Amino acid sequence: MPELKNLFVSFFIIAIFCNGCDDKVSVKESCGDSFIDPGEDCDGSVGASTCASLGHYNQVGNLLCTPLCKFDRDDCGGRCGDSIVDAADGEECDGDNLNGQSCLGLGFGGGTLACDDECRFVKSDCENICGNGILEDSEACDDYNNEDGDGCAPDCTLEEGWVCEGSNPSVCSIDCGDGLILGDEECDTDNLNDVTCSNLGYRPGTLRCTEGCLWDLTGCGGQCGDGLIQGNYGETCDSDNLNGNTCAVEGYVFGNLTCSAFCLLDYSSCQLSIGISLGTISSCASLADGTVRCWGSNSERQLGDGTTDQRNQPVVVSGVSDAVSVSAGANHACVLTESATVTCWGGNSHGELGDGTTDVRFGPVEVFGLTAVAAVSAGGDQTCALMNDATVKCWGSGFGTLPVTVPGLVGVTDISVGESHSCFVKMDGTAYCMGNNYSGELGDGTTTHSDIPVQVSGLTSVVRISAGDGMTCAVLNDTTARCWGGNWLGRLGDGTDTGHPLPTAVSGLINVASIHPGINFSCARLTDGTGRCWGNNGSGQLGNNSGSPSFVPVTVSGLSGAVVMATGSSHACAIVNNRKGVVCWGYNLFGQIGIGTTDNQSMPVAVMQ
Repeated sequence: MPELKNLFVSFFIIAIFCNGCDDKVSVKESCGDSFIDPGEDCDGSVGASTCASLGHYNQVGNLLCTPLCKFDRDDCGGRCGDSIVDAADGEECDGDNLNGQSCLGLGFGGGTLACDDECRFVKSDCENICGNGILEDSEACDDYNNEDGDGCAPDCTLEEGWVCEGSNPSVCSIDCGDGLILGDEECDTDNLNDVTCSNLGYRPGTLRCTEGCLWDLTGCGGQCGDGLIQGNYGETCDSDNLNGNTCAVEGYVFGNLTCSAFCLLDYSSCQLSIGISLGTISSCASLADGTVRCWGSNSERQLGDGTTDQRNQPVVVSGVSDAVSVSAGANHACVLTESATVTCWGGNSHGELGDGTTDVRFGPVEVFGLTAVAAVSAGGDQTCALMNDATVKCWGSGFGTLPVTVPGLVGVTDISVGESHSCFVKMDGTAYCMGNNYSGELGDGTTTHSDIPVQVSGLTSVVRISAGDGMTCAVLNDTTARCWGGNWLGRLGDGTDTGHPLPTAVSGLINVASIHPGINFSCARLTDGTGRCWGNNGSGQLGNNSGSPSFVPVTVSGLSGAVVMATGSSHACAIVNNRKGVVCWGYNLFGQIGIGTTDNQSMPVAVMQ
């Protein structure tokens, strides 16, 4: 039984030992023991932890351990999860801190904005708004409108054939090269939409499409408007290419030839000359479009172009667009307008412009209170108008600065104002003159001046009358001519140089259409369109290619088709070639012949525009 005895002794010893043990747990304060116990971040050292391992943005910061065994992260900077939005480190939000943003603030229509573990917005619960100009997750484009046909459909999907770039808002453009013709594309690759060169107004050829989806017309046979004249298709011009043609080539003096939209020469801008009138050393012409051109001396602003510059070629009179006729005086000029009024410009020392002043005028001014005018005639320093009621009004020297009715003149059919006298034709064929009479230019058989009209002796069948400088001429209804007054160098055309205070026949002159005395010569236009001149010829004013005077009419060389004629002091002009052309000859020191030079001309030469 020794084994049983030993077992009993062992149990007894164990019981005594267990009875002496403390069954309570004892906790000892351990921060500072250099062991990281539960609840401690660190103890003395931070161990293997770093700013980077803890998720801070300053990965090279100095991580420390506080005496309370907690991390000192001050040098580590921010981190996602600290509830502070570190925008500089790319955070949009941090936990519940959304930095004041919402779905609405981000351009959505509504919904709930959240923040993920990487501090980025979670917009999955935000609601999109198509058309707000902000490209949102479910949108292919958003061009800030809800319209069709601009690349981005109303539901913010791409329309076929378009590409959209950018995001806020999307910028859409046609996808040139996809074979679809959209928007302002003319074509796309080989897709020409069945268009041909002919459809585009070109001659037959091969039409292609450029890389920019525009027509490549180089293979087409040209068109009206390409600047190339294609005569085999009937073109006579193309755009500015007139093939060397001008109004002048076609015989016109005035106007500019143009090319029509059908590539045909358009002569409508080439102007016909309606009337011509010459001053002492200037010339003017009225055109079919209602404008007026003048050239020559401009010392008294008589050219009406706003300057005092001499013009050797025609210039446009400013502000005149409705002229029916023009009359040039010594230093001024006037036009009859379509509204039956009169405007004048130039010298005005005696009130010959009729505007109530004696001020020189650079451009046209309307004659005061004058309406219902049938014709106007400008002279030396006086102007007269034939009224629609067949009376006459005059202004300037002897009358004042405003129009005055000439007493005793009724039933008048023609008027002419000369250098210092005026003459009139009545319906019964009689003629009357008034003014100076030094040389017998009034035709009453005396040399007595008259302030009222006196009848020209012995004339009863006058058709037209023309007053010059110290002389007068008239055309009778039998187409013969009479002249009277001073006869220096044979300007009366009777074969002598003796003055006549009574009408005398111009030697051998018949078939006269109009007659025009100058200062020391005279010219007549015949019914066949030719011209005759007589008198002084020192400047070639007789137009017969000679410098010799003639006391009887001589033929103007080369003049034909004349429909209007006029004379100045020592030069003459005529409208020819069915009113297309104007030719002049004689004295040209002031450019009054209008050929671009100041050389005298002894034969007619064409005025140059």
